Amino acid sequence: MTQPVRFCIPLGAVAMLASPAFAQSAAPANAAPDTSAAAAQNADGTTGIKDIVVTAERRSSTIQKTPIALTAVTGDDVRERQLNTIGDVLRQTPAVVVQNSTKGQAIFIRGIGSTGDAQEGGDPAVNLNIDGVYQQQALVALASSLDINRVEVLRGPQGTLYGRNSNAGSINIVSNDPKLGDNSGYFNLQFGDDRALRAEAAANVALGDDTAARIAFVTNRHDGYFSNGGDSANGYAVRGKLKVQPSAPLSITLAALWAREQGNPQSTVPAPLDTSDPYNTTYPAYDGTNGNPFFPPLAASATDVPHGVQDVKFGMVYGQLDYDLGFGTFTLLPAYSYTHQYQDSVLLPLGAAAQEATEHAKSLEARLASSPNSPVKWVVGLFGYNADDDADPFAPVTVAFPHQVIVFPDVAAVRYGSRSYAAFGQVTVPLAAGLRLTGGARYTHDEKQVDFRTYSSPTSSTAGPSYDRKYGQDTYKGGLEYDLSSRSLAYAQVSSGFKAGGINPNGSGYDPEQITAYEAGLKNRFFQNRVQLNLSAYYYDYRGYQARVNAPDCSNSNGFSQQTINAAKLKNYGAEAELTIAPSRHDRFYASAAYLHSRGRFIYDNGVCTAGMITHAYLDLTATPPNSPEWSGNVSYEHSFDLPGGSTLSARGDVRWSASYDTAIDISAFDHQGSFTRTDASVTWALPGERISLRAFIKNIENKTQKLFTLAPPIPFAALEISDPRTYGVALSAKF
Repeated sequence: MTQPVRFCIPLGAVAMLASPAFAQSAAPANAAPDTSAAAAQNADGTTGIKDIVVTAERRSSTIQKTPIALTAVTGDDVRERQLNTIGDVLRQTPAVVVQNSTKGQAIFIRGIGSTGDAQEGGDPAVNLNIDGVYQQQALVALASSLDINRVEVLRGPQGTLYGRNSNAGSINIVSNDPKLGDNSGYFNLQFGDDRALRAEAAANVALGDDTAARIAFVTNRHDGYFSNGGDSANGYAVRGKLKVQPSAPLSITLAALWAREQGNPQSTVPAPLDTSDPYNTTYPAYDGTNGNPFFPPLAASATDVPHGVQDVKFGMVYGQLDYDLGFGTFTLLPAYSYTHQYQDSVLLPLGAAAQEATEHAKSLEARLASSPNSPVKWVVGLFGYNADDDADPFAPVTVAFPHQVIVFPDVAAVRYGSRSYAAFGQVTVPLAAGLRLTGGARYTHDEKQVDFRTYSSPTSSTAGPSYDRKYGQDTYKGGLEYDLSSRSLAYAQVSSGFKAGGINPNGSGYDPEQITAYEAGLKNRFFQNRVQLNLSAYYYDYRGYQARVNAPDCSNSNGFSQQTINAAKLKNYGAEAELTIAPSRHDRFYASAAYLHSRGRFIYDNGVCTAGMITHAYLDLTATPPNSPEWSGNVSYEHSFDLPGGSTLSARGDVRWSASYDTAIDISAFDHQGSFTRTDASVTWALPGERISLRAFIKNIENKTQKLFTLAPPIPFAALEISDPRTYGVALSAKF
């Protein structure tokens, strides 16, 4: 039997290796550091790994001085590696699995995640923020991948500073702010197979000594990867920012964002996966065992389902006011967002489904934080969030395919309301030289509401039932951190979090999830800043796990529906390691490894409703939750060559690897995703200062597909959503 390799690094050895002779040189929080191999040099001229400044604790600090399991991907890395969606970025970080859903991409960190947010009014398990503004929806990928400064991925519950829906962790997407007194910009143009074209540009304009503006634009298109044209792209996004600093203590930033995506949504393929032709959307004829002939014409012969159509719009207006009071900084973050989604798609050869929904969301956060020079670090704040989703149960039909027949009278959910209010605080106090104690707490009050209407026809209805649910929750954090040396930090902490409960489309409710997490870690720099090693280990006690399952439903003509239920109690534990080596300004090596043990007892009703009576089929199983590979990680290496005239040529390779895991908790042989590797590579030529660069790239060299989601029995004709095929292209970039 093969035994896993174990590493043991005594704390004393860590303290001796971490050299105190090299002090940190933190860049401004909105300055995206260059992390390429050729740029691995500090401000003092020593070769090594540059610090990345983050705001994970609601204040500026470097990754190495932040006592959180945290990975940051800079904007330069995003553009240089053609990480065109937030999913592409997250797949480069340890212990993260990204899964498709009808509301964008569901994110799992350390085995914790949720597809419950696929329904209107649902909540994710990962707290997603764009420029500090909480996002309950993550529909438009372009909106979150435009002019990025950095993406921060915080692993583990962040219930104190980030509040609800951060059981798995938090993701902070930070875009570039306008820079006072600066006139600059860039553009990036990509061409690829499947007629792919992506163009991104940004310009910073100084409008006097105290005012600057920044505008950024991106457009993205490519043909569909599936045989029916599904999974194409045709979208754009634009963001404008204005920064005003009328006096030294006052800074105001105003921003507006608009994005639209009209590409064909992803199609499904029949299970089991045909590896010789994985993107073929032709479903076999019904043979008496592979499904139920809901529509007799589809039972007699193979059916090539058409691609779906969609139109997704996302807009956001927000601002940030910062005022230096001397003893601390007051911050105000108001925001309004608008989301409209129309989609008519065929996920199974049983019929198409059209849906249309509009969300209006408002949020406000006010914080008061200690000054950067204060020996005691503290922050207190208030948060409010208000969202209303209006759903059209009779969305227009555009796909030429049989749609589910609605039987009148029909009771349908038409409005979903979500309210959340919170007060929070956290303080870090020095106890002795190098030793600090952190304590924090948050109280959250949540309200959920669903309004129904009873329809006698598509144009005639009366008010139906209305359901309300309210929740109150305390979360906390306590921890110790100790500087083993100026380049080595040890920390240990206990924290809690919760994910909001909610209401299903049939009116049934489910309770919040709750988590208590114990974690310890080490953050180290060795050998004159050339080696960075970060380690973390954790144990989770998880209660009320929310699972999206097929459950009996007499209000649905199929006799069942997908519902969110509290299905399990989990015990998760694991460890992660991230290693970065920059032995010279020409070389950079990165490797990460994550171990995860996740196990839970799942209990739920997998029955159906027949003739108005529920036939129960209770499942009671001990299993690993979905999207929880035991081992996973990333490896990358980049080397640059100096050329005559000051230009450079660099080559880079990235490998993501994962052990096997299941994509759902349904009892199906089709849920299992085997172990895999996924490799990307690029070659880049650049002028001095990277004023102009030309890059050739290839993604998914293996050209292997992975299962992202499974639609399995009792839904007839099991179907799969799968990852993208191999793609390749060239990119031209310029800075001015």
